[in-house]
Amino acid sequence: MQELLARFEVALAKLEGMTKGASAAAPAAEQEAEHPFVEFCKTSVRPLLETSKTIGGDVHQYTVLLVDAFESLLPLLRMTQKCKKPTPEVFQAKYTELSVPKIRKAIELEDTVDRRGKWYNHAKMVAELARACNWVLMDQPRPYVESCWQSSECFKFKILREFRQTEPIHAQWATKAMDIGKALEAFIKTDFACGVSWNPRGVDAANYNPAAPAAPAPAPVATAPAPAHGVPPPPPVAAGVPPPPPVAAGVPPPPPPVPAGAVPAAAGPVVDPGALFASINVGTDISKGLKHVTSEMKTKNRPKDEAPAAAPPVPTLKQTPVAAPAPAPAGKPAAPAAAPMLMLDFLRWRVENHTNNMELALTVENTKQAVSIFNCRNCRLTITGKANSISLEKCRGVQVAFPSVISSISLSDCQDCAFQAFEKLPCVLVDGCLATRCYLPPQGPGAETEIITAKSMSTTAIVPTPDGEDAVECGIPEQLSSKFKNGKMETNFVVSE
Repeated sequence: MQELLARFEVALAKLEGMTKGASAAAPAAEQEAEHPFVEFCKTSVRPLLETSKTIGGDVHQYTVLLVDAFESLLPLLRMTQKCKKPTPEVFQAKYTELSVPKIRKAIELEDTVDRRGKWYNHAKMVAELARACNWVLMDQPRPYVESCWQSSECFKFKILREFRQTEPIHAQWATKAMDIGKALEAFIKTDFACGVSWNPRGVDAANYNPAAPAAPAPAPVATAPAPAHGVPPPPPVAAGVPPPPPVAAGVPPPPPPVPAGAVPAAAGPVVDPGALFASINVGTDISKGLKHVTSEMKTKNRPKDEAPAAAPPVPTLKQTPVAAPAPAPAGKPAAPAAAPMLMLDFLRWRVENHTNNMELALTVENTKQAVSIFNCRNCRLTITGKANSISLEKCRGVQVAFPSVISSISLSDCQDCAFQAFEKLPCVLVDGCLATRCYLPPQGPGAETEIITAKSMSTTAIVPTPDGEDAVECGIPEQLSSKFKNGKMETNFVVSE
């Protein structure tokens, strides 16, 4: 008997070892089937860090936030491999929990970085690319990603114009950052053209926890060996069920259990179904026991002065007095309006927070000086002298007149603004603006003006004729028409005539 028990223990130990080996192999196989977005982050996103390390400083910090925003999607995409498709509310909650905090940090750079700082265009480019991380929420994500990297292209041009000659490493950084958006569009077109995919045999996404380990497999139930002398073993006890209590001496054993499928006897008298249906199917005699209603008993025949029968009282619930709501605390006082400013800050003229002032004027004495106009309403500014560049941001109803600039004039988030150049204007950048009017100088060889627009509406250019007596108004196209021809995509403007 002892020898049999020893052999049984050895066999049981072998079975336990095989079970542990199988359970350990399952996570390894699961890790091998990694999500394709991991390879995308390694090959397309992380190389930008190497370039930013060479630059260092704030640009490297902005790049780290962008990389963290993209890599924050990895836990969410791993969840899609293990879970069934949830409701939009559950998926939005998981996205907010796993990815939104890091994505928000990258997007908030455009509001926290000084707009007049040296690295504002870098921060703005990072914020536009970080918005592309929202593609996981969309059924058709490719057009959205394309619009995000195209929005950042305007700031790429600004970086190239400012650093291409002096610090080429910044031009390399801007080009690699733009390549991330284009690579993401190609990646989505190949693997996720219709949005993220789910596992139809997976678990419930609402209960998914990326940090929780996998549940261990249940241990096999060992069967005790049969005892000697031919006595049959007791029946096995199910897991979680306590064993029956021992039977005391002299007490009769409990009755045997009811076999499966047996119907216990019902308590009370038994009703014969045949007698029940016979009592129902008596025909017209079934209404003999009902009381006859005379015409005087009908409500419509009662006299008008007779009060109707009182309805039984309706029980009312005991109401607990509710305390009056506490008065809402007084809100914070409104922040005072920023003071108007017109001053020269090193090499930058700052024109800020002016309202209803049609007599603003400044004189540029050095071609290295730039003019920055911010948060002005219904103003007119006259610039004397040749400035390096002019920028308008968050302005409404502002008019600017100047002789010429060396590089460009840029407008961002402006409405109903206009400017006029009298001598030379190489480039105009319009981003996110509405109803912009560009009065250009006379055009000719060596004096052409390039206009670049993004996310803008109702942009018009007014060009004087060669004789100078009249002007031609030209609308900037807002619609594009794309067709696939000869193995490539051809895009043309849609112009209404």
